[in-house]
Amino acid sequence: MTFGQPNALWLLFLALPIVAFHFYRGRIRRMHVPTLLFWDQIVVEDERASAFRRLRHYITLAMSLAALALLATALADPAVAGLTPDATPVAIVVDTAPELGAREPDGRTRLEIARERARGLAAGLGRRTLISLYDAGGLVEPPTTDRERLEQAILRLPRETPPRPVALVVASARASQPSATIVVFGARPVGAVDERVRVVPVGTPRPNRALRSPSLAGTSVVSAVAVNASSEAVDATLVVRNRGQVIVEERLKLGPRESQAVSRALDVKEGAFAELALSPEDAYPADDAVHFVVPSQTPPAVAVVSRGPPDPHLWTALRSLEARTVAVAPDGVEAARERLGESTVWVFDRVDPPPLFDGGFLLVGCGELGAELENPRVADWDRRHPVHALVDYADVVLRRARVVTARGGSPLVLTERGPLAAAGRSMGRAWVQFGFGFGVSDGDFALRPSFPVLLRNALAWLADEGRRAFPREARVGDVLVNRALLPDRAATAQVTTATGGTSRTTTVPVERGEVRIALSQPGLVKIAVGARTEWVAVRMAESPDLETLPKESGAPLPEALPWWRDVPWPVVAGGLVLLILVAEWWIYQVRG
Repeated sequence: MTFGQPNALWLLFLALPIVAFHFYRGRIRRMHVPTLLFWDQIVVEDERASAFRRLRHYITLAMSLAALALLATALADPAVAGLTPDATPVAIVVDTAPELGAREPDGRTRLEIARERARGLAAGLGRRTLISLYDAGGLVEPPTTDRERLEQAILRLPRETPPRPVALVVASARASQPSATIVVFGARPVGAVDERVRVVPVGTPRPNRALRSPSLAGTSVVSAVAVNASSEAVDATLVVRNRGQVIVEERLKLGPRESQAVSRALDVKEGAFAELALSPEDAYPADDAVHFVVPSQTPPAVAVVSRGPPDPHLWTALRSLEARTVAVAPDGVEAARERLGESTVWVFDRVDPPPLFDGGFLLVGCGELGAELENPRVADWDRRHPVHALVDYADVVLRRARVVTARGGSPLVLTERGPLAAAGRSMGRAWVQFGFGFGVSDGDFALRPSFPVLLRNALAWLADEGRRAFPREARVGDVLVNRALLPDRAATAQVTTATGGTSRTTTVPVERGEVRIALSQPGLVKIAVGARTEWVAVRMAESPDLETLPKESGAPLPEALPWWRDVPWPVVAGGLVLLILVAEWWIYQVRG
């Protein structure tokens, strides 16, 4: 027998005062009485019961000492070889890789089966066993004996973490608990393991076909590769949807392990929210579709706001880009805004703009500006910003310019005295501000060959990408976070995921101007914050092979313990002490 808390055995020394007080009867006092008649009767009755009373005296002492021993051992946490269940630590690994998302013939997914088996294993182990939980992303629950907490952690699987190779997860569990028995529930090959790793395959081999390698060829052609990841030929139908409407259906026949390229041209004048899908669904429908968010290919309308006729150099450069360009007087902005729509890019040429509304804005030599500089020299520029693609400021000479100080954007063009250009964005709104004009009178920037390139980059960014708060594409398992400010820093975002003909909407809070959206399934995700909406194409990180399962290996799983072998000793000891107290009461009260 071993004890988990041997210091508690010091309580056994309390037996000494118990024995001492049990035999101590106090000081005998002498009393004078007038007669012995009644004392003689008492002595006779006492002699008849004296044998039982003497025996009772020793029995109750033994009961008290037994109760003390039971309480002391209960606190000492004893373990008896062959009787107390083994307390070897166990690490449960539920390999929450995409392979566990496949659905079995009984309708359950492999993940549901793995969770059920993991819960059954945890429930059958002894209460003293330390159990830790891992998934494909790593540690989920550190070693614990709290079965309720562990069960809740199993039910919460999977987490929004990218899967790692299962061999790395097993190695991490072994490093944390060198003496633990590791049990892996999964559908991926585990690799080389030691004799203390038990591999439990989950599911049966299932055929799977998928769409992989999605790409946007040019500006209007969406393409992918249809793959048969099984050893049997399959028939499928390729369904192409745009904005939820089916536009093409075509039959496909895929041989064993065959790949076939598929592509379709779309009408993208107004943009496209496209889906390429294979039907009917197979055991793993998550990889049966790929999605695209294609921006509009129609050149944006450009409204040039200036006092008098627009600058000829700016106007000529804009017209050469085949932009739909109109001239607007400063007092006609509101009327033109209603006529031209929200997709318009507004160019304010040396005219202070009104409070910015939703849209794209190019502010040229206007707005809130700082100190005026004479003959400033460009020291550096942000070469990574989309506005500066293929733009070179090395030979730009400016006669006059002003420092850009307002709106809180990021600097685009820098001098030793401060930025001469900046850009900023929020959801639904983008702006680029230059502290100088584009005319010949202000410098020779308009004469440089890169000037039309700068305008083309600025218009494209202001018309679409600059107004987006979220990226256009993401993958399952990512956490989508806005990269630009939201219109309301304490609102809620309505997130709708559409796949095929179904959709699901959830509400995500916006905290301090940031929203975090966990992407758990592929599809077209619509994010609405107030009156503003954006679409994101969510795709699978990889397509699993459902026919390859790991080999079963390792020792058999431990059998569930019977309840009587897992009853805590303090409970048993407390019950025995209670019985002792009842027996002692019976001896004194019933037998007198």
